[in-house]
Amino acid sequence: MGYWLGIDVGNTVTTAAVCRAAEPAEVVSLGNGSVAVPSVVDPGEPGRLVVGQAAQQRAVTDPDRVVRGFTGRIGDEVPMVIGGQAYTAAQLTAMLARWVADQVAAQQGGPADGIVMTHPATWGDYKRAVLAAALTAEGLDQVRLCPEPEAAGAGHAGAGRTLAIYDLGGTTFDATVICATGTGQCTVLGTPQHLPQLGGADFDDAVFGHLLAAVPALAELDADDPATLAATAALRGQCTQATQALSADTEVTIPVTAPGIQTQVRLHRTEFDDMIRPQLSETLQALRRALHTAQLEPHHLDAVVLVGGSSCIPLVAQLVSADLDQPVTIDADPATTIARGAATLARGAALAHPAGTPPPDPAQPAFDPAPPPQRPSLTAIPLDVEPAEAQWRRMKSRRVTRIALASALAVLTAAGVGSVPFLIARSEPNPSAKAGTPAPSAKPAPSTPAPGLPPVPDPAGPVDSAGMGGEVGSGAAGSYGVVSTTSPRAPHQPAGGPAKPDAAAPPAGGPAPSWVTTYTWTTSWSNPPPTTSRTTTPAATTTASSTPPAPTTQPPHPTSTTTAPAPTTSPSNHRRPTT
Repeated sequence: MGYWLGIDVGNTVTTAAVCRAAEPAEVVSLGNGSVAVPSVVDPGEPGRLVVGQAAQQRAVTDPDRVVRGFTGRIGDEVPMVIGGQAYTAAQLTAMLARWVADQVAAQQGGPADGIVMTHPATWGDYKRAVLAAALTAEGLDQVRLCPEPEAAGAGHAGAGRTLAIYDLGGTTFDATVICATGTGQCTVLGTPQHLPQLGGADFDDAVFGHLLAAVPALAELDADDPATLAATAALRGQCTQATQALSADTEVTIPVTAPGIQTQVRLHRTEFDDMIRPQLSETLQALRRALHTAQLEPHHLDAVVLVGGSSCIPLVAQLVSADLDQPVTIDADPATTIARGAATLARGAALAHPAGTPPPDPAQPAFDPAPPPQRPSLTAIPLDVEPAEAQWRRMKSRRVTRIALASALAVLTAAGVGSVPFLIARSEPNPSAKAGTPAPSAKPAPSTPAPGLPPVPDPAGPVDSAGMGGEVGSGAAGSYGVVSTTSPRAPHQPAGGPAKPDAAAPPAGGPAPSWVTTYTWTTSWSNPPPTTSRTTTPAATTTASSTPPAPTTQPPHPTSTTTAPAPTTSPSNHRRPTT
């Protein structure tokens, strides 16, 4: 009678189950009567693979010939050298699967009609293709691959049911939300969450640390002594057994045997729970993230299925149920739940694809669920020019950013420098008009300004010491602007002479004349020309060089001007104007 085989090669242990046409799946023993063998192999010579407990015993005396935890490196093409021979992680996994299939065939009297092998839900197409190629090389070309959460939910899924799979294994943790669509098919919802360095091995390490604290003499042993190595390996086995025993008992006694040491250490479940509570809190956060990516709330779930050997710990079910406020479902043997589900799916795949139909692609999942997010290894990324182009784009972006910042700083600096003359000019008092003012003897009485006009300054103010003819520099030599104030009353009056009548002048008694003040900004730093010709008209703007000469007590001697310089306020500096 034919049968179908399900294989679960985990990072810590490997299990297998068979399923017949009208019977539920049942677990088969591997090796020395154990249903779960450690995923530890010693390739040795071709055709002489050593697996499980026998390989672990060899690891004590010859650790270079034994390898474990290799399934997590599938997809990494960097080989592992074992006993002088190079192997990839996919090759070692395929060799272990071949060994399981041979063991089951010897017990069942023939090969299986179909095989389904599970893999983590976070695997993408690349890792599945790599494992499928390695299985084909080992002669297992009919093996189909299936994500572990789908196999775990195969025995619990009904049409339209939504399940959360909490998979706490020996060295890894996975949280996945799936939805059963009927006829045994499942769809992964959201993004599975994977914690690669959290599992039952961490709990064993916590117990081993408790023993080291309780027996300080263990830390003083010689680590290179073979007897110490053997005692340490035996003591770690005792820690694993104590962890498993605490799932049923409330207290265990751990014997401690080492060179010169013979004692016992008692461990209560409450102490053990306090040791592992922080790690379990991380698994609850990952489960919450899986629900968030699936856009579901805990009350939307039909069941929470606990799988994996470490899910037997009572604290796990308590924390998950309290955190989600939902009941949890756990099998009597959660370590073999995935293997039994894989065997059930293998039977369902055979019924869906009867004999005579083309064989399915072994690299594809058993029931074509929604593809999980791809996480290819670094070696799967082609080494082409794309990384160089991306780096060039980043450098160009940074260069443009620096140029933009430099331009902004230049604009701000120019604006700050340009505002200096205006601030200086506004800070000085408004100067009086100098050009065209009457002589002191003919000084008219100041008039009252019209409403709304500025007050009329005194027309007989002091004469510009620099001989600028009515222009007053905004500062010393090197200023950037000139403030010019022009009076429209006597535009053609020579400096120091009587005022001449002008038709443009306002009549007596009329409104007060307006004064025009002009700010002229120049950007040239060149010296002023040697001669300047200027004609003043009413309400005209007088422009001077950007760098007026420094004020002196004696005015410069002009060569050709239309208006003679006015006498200075100091009699000692008075000079007769030239014609």
